[in-house]
Formats: sequence, structure tokens, C-alpha cells
Amino acid sequence: MSLKKAINLKDDEQVLYIAHQFPLTYWPKVLITFALLILPFFLLFPLFDLGWWGLGIFIAIIFVGLLYGASQAMKWYYNVFVVTGERVIDVDQKGLFDRTVSVAPYQNIQDVSYRIKGVWQTIFRYGNVLIDTTSSSSNLEVRKISHPHVLQELIDELKIEAQDQEVKNGDEKIEALKEFTDKLSIGEIKGLIKKLKKDERDEAVKDFLEDK
Repeated sequence: MSLKKAINLKDDEQVLYIAHQFPLTYWPKVLITFALLILPFFLLFPLFDLGWWGLGIFIAIIFVGLLYGASQAMKWYYNVFVVTGERVIDVDQKGLFDRTVSVAPYQNIQDVSYRIKGVWQTIFRYGNVLIDTTSSSSNLEVRKISHPHVLQELIDELKIEAQDQEVKNGDEKIEALKEFTDKLSIGEIKGLIKKLKKDERDEAVKDFLEDK
């Protein structure tokens, strides 16, 4: 499956930034993979002395090493944070068949911060980025990415642009409404206001009945 399908991009959605975990943080998993692949060769003669059983164990250990390495590579590839022109997408790949995708449009982002902690993170310049949204239950944390300040600055810029665009769209709607009402007579405006109040009252009654 391609990364585009995994994050379910829209047809006209443009990807601006993709962040994977800093590769150095995967060194224990790389070491385990290497150990599993190289271990059978150190036990080559003792295993082959066992005949078919030894050959089976030899192949099994190599197969486990390849499977483990492939699964870790897949987790690294799909455990990704994507910034598009419309939103941010956080993909958390916990296993071969366990994936969580969280999305936050820029209008819902309140604050973006990053943290670099410890000697290794300071030396290699990687850390975490925390994104606070209007819903505390959907806050996003991007862990162990290279140069986290770059991601923070990009999201901040896109958030400001989205807010400016929202204000602009609101001003355009107000202007369009003003132009529309300028063409109406006093009687037509009174009738429109009366209808809007009735619709608002009917909607309130409907919501009340649904709650009950």
C-alpha cells in the first residue's frame, strides 16, 4: 500500500512536508535484525550436524530475522507525520495490522511547540513536536523527528494563513450579504428577519425535542 492511500489524501490535496522518526532511534531494532541474520552462520556446523532439523532451525532463524526487519522498516515508513495545504495528518503504525490516523485542520490548532531533551537529542538535533488543538482529546505529538523546529515553524505559518483566510471569507460573506440587503425594500428586509427568527425558533424546538 502506498503512503498516499494510507493517509487518505484528497485528490487536490498538496503534501508540503513529511516527517519520519530520526533513523538513529531505530538502532536497537537494526541491531536485533542483524543479530538474527548473522547468528545462524555462527551456528552453521552445529546445526548442520543435526541434519534436517538443523537445516530447518537455520532457515527459521533467518526467516524470523527477515520478517522482523521488514516489519520494523514498515513501521518506520508508515509511522509518519504529514503536513498538507489543508491539515496535518499523524499516522501511528504500531504493528503490521494496527494503524491509527489522526487529523487536525489548521483552524483547530491552538499552539505548536517542540522539545529537545537529553544529550543525544541535542547532539543530533532531533526531538518531539506537540500540537495543541481545540479538543484536548485529539492533541498530537510527533516523536523523535529531525529538526523539530522546522516543523513547528511551518505549522505556525500555515495556521496563521488559515486564520487570515477564514477572516477574509467571513468579510466576503458580510459584503455579499450587505450587497444583497441593499437591493431589498424595507418590507422585504422585515419579512426576511421574521423568517430567520422563525427558522431559528423552529431549530431550537427541534434540538430540545431531540435532547428529550
